[in-house]
Amino acid sequence: MTDVIDIPTTALATRDRSSILLMPVMDIPTALARLQEFQGFIAQYLQQSADGGQDGGDYGIIPGTKKKTLLKSGAEKLCEIYGLADEYVMLKEIEQWDTGLFAYTLKCILKSRRDDSVVGEGLGSCSTYETKYRWRDAQRVCPQCQMSAIIKGRAEYGGGWVCFGKKGGCGAKFADDDPVITKQTIGRIDNPDIIDQRNTALKMAKKRAKIDAVIGVTRSSGIFTQDLEDLSAEAPSKPSAREPAKAPQNSPGVSTSAPTDTRNDAIISPAQGKKLWAVARRHGWDEPALRAWLIDLWNCDSIHKVKRQNFDTILEQLARPKTEVPA
Repeated sequence: MTDVIDIPTTALATRDRSSILLMPVMDIPTALARLQEFQGFIAQYLQQSADGGQDGGDYGIIPGTKKKTLLKSGAEKLCEIYGLADEYVMLKEIEQWDTGLFAYTLKCILKSRRDDSVVGEGLGSCSTYETKYRWRDAQRVCPQCQMSAIIKGRAEYGGGWVCFGKKGGCGAKFADDDPVITKQTIGRIDNPDIIDQRNTALKMAKKRAKIDAVIGVTRSSGIFTQDLEDLSAEAPSKPSAREPAKAPQNSPGVSTSAPTDTRNDAIISPAQGKKLWAVARRHGWDEPALRAWLIDLWNCDSIHKVKRQNFDTILEQLARPKTEVPA
């Protein structure tokens, strides 16, 4: 009896080139119907933000932009309605405790809760060297009460420096050449607490990865963009040795405006103006009251005329309950 030995062979097969061309899996009417259905779902299920995400909305148009931005809460709701579970993989991690550089790149993997199959992925990264984390806008601080309320006194009333009460200061006065004031660094400085931003950077990278994945899986890039809610205010300029410029005021003895630095006297952007107004409105301000407050405290008759160097301070004050805002 002769043994039969199977010898594996390899054969080449030809494939019709037309079979590998990408073709639509649905016709145009069906695609349009699905798009309209998705848009209708968004209108009914997701809450649109009125101020770019500050009010807890799911999506919205960030001031200064045109396209709708998907926010974190919106991405979470879409995951819930589509039955998606998120997992994360760290792709790159930099932690330099001596320099304060913490950078993370994560991959978000979305899986179906029905069968645990992978349906899509997204990438996100964040670093503490991004402008809004790395830098701070330093202002002169009163050495007695530690408030950023130092302004220039009017020359006809003796000049000098004053810790202005209407900015929450204690009223202390200092000479023009007092080194405890003049030697302070103002303008853009390194964030002295940058290590505290480590966890923030990690969470931001995770959020960006998830939003990227959700937009891809739901095929909603034609409707939403991402990350625009992370745009920070324009970074302050680098420090300068110039002193704040004087401006005519109404209050006796002192200036009623915040210090005006001649190197940093640019007006805030329209997007920053809209952000200030949105925050103020959310805390009970109406337009006449806000205008009166700006004139009295900041020598400015419009929110859109606020100096860029004062933006962070005004935003922080308007974010408080109205009763706690310096008057």
